[in-house]
Amino acid sequence: MGIRFYTGNAQGTDWTLIKEWSDDKTYPAVTRDKDGRFHLLYVDEVTEQLETIYSDDNGANWSTPAVVIDTDIEVGDVGITYNEDEGEDGRLIAVYWKSETRKYAYSDDRGENWTIGDVDA
Repeated sequence: MGIRFYTGNAQGTDWTLIKEWSDDKTYPAVTRDKDGRFHLLYVDEVTEQLETIYSDDNGANWSTPAVVIDTDIEVGDVGITYNEDEGEDGRLIAVYWKSETRKYAYSDDRGENWTIGDVDA
């Protein structure tokens, strides 16, 4: 089914489909930063990469994908969050599984560059 991005009213009773991606984009996770930018993290099933894209206009338009991790993602457990107390622009944190180990990557520049970490180190 792929990924679908919807917006809804404040009551959550009416929803509008804004964007739909192909079936090879799976396991989505989304967060929003202090400036209102949506960050969408997902697994590309074709390339087996963990990728992220962002939207500055409530989902109407999306950036080109940025690669967070480029190989060997174990699909199923990915997530993304935003911590506004870290750094000048806040910190995006992506979590995932690789080789049966919990891993994370973080970005201090709104998703442009990623640094890899190891939760189980």
